[in-house]
Amino acid sequence: MTRAYLRGLARESAKEAASPRAGAPERRELAEILSAAGVVETHDAPRLLPAAAREDAPREPLMSAAMRLLSGEDAAAFFARSEELAYLANVLAAGCSYEGRRMRPAEAVRAAVATCSLGLELSLARARDPARAGASLLRTHTADGLFRAAWRALEHDVRAPAAKRKPDLARMEPAAADALRALMDDCPHLAGALAVGEDALIARASQLAEARAFLRALGKAPR
Repeated sequence: MTRAYLRGLARESAKEAASPRAGAPERRELAEILSAAGVVETHDAPRLLPAAAREDAPREPLMSAAMRLLSGEDAAAFFARSEELAYLANVLAAGCSYEGRRMRPAEAVRAAVATCSLGLELSLARARDPARAGASLLRTHTADGLFRAAWRALEHDVRAPAAKRKPDLARMEPAAADALRALMDDCPHLAGALAVGEDALIARASQLAEARAFLRALGKAPR
């Protein structure tokens, strides 16, 4: 897999998966991926409480919450979406850099879940119960399609506009420069002036809006 393939995801129309993907992960590998994403529990890495219930935990990605509900309602859809998430994580690990280096497997899992979470939120139009609405949508919509919708938004609204501001880096304050570099990354994320704890990946519409606002402000700044 190459970066060109990842960039191409931003231009592809959504396609529903009609059959299991070639090279689909084994169930053991899949369980490990879902455990790393916080979707399921394993005996090796038990989760005492759901992420959303721990006061010291960052906000749980919508994709994880929706997948957890889906697992109890539609096992076939849950496994299909799980395979798709694993495939996306493998693609990211093989062809996407993060902070100027190859993405680690655990980072690729989080990035796949975060990007699908963003795509899920962009598809829901202010649902009263996003997790429940997300689980319903995941019965008929592939993770691939959600990923493409979000990746397209990240490419068009964040990474490409940020890349155009690269000549400004030398004149920027360190925190703002770090934020811009992170938005130019193969996998755009929040850092520097935009960093909030460890929640760096853009998984929510509010984070996408924050990145857009930052880039708009840069465009208005004198050069």
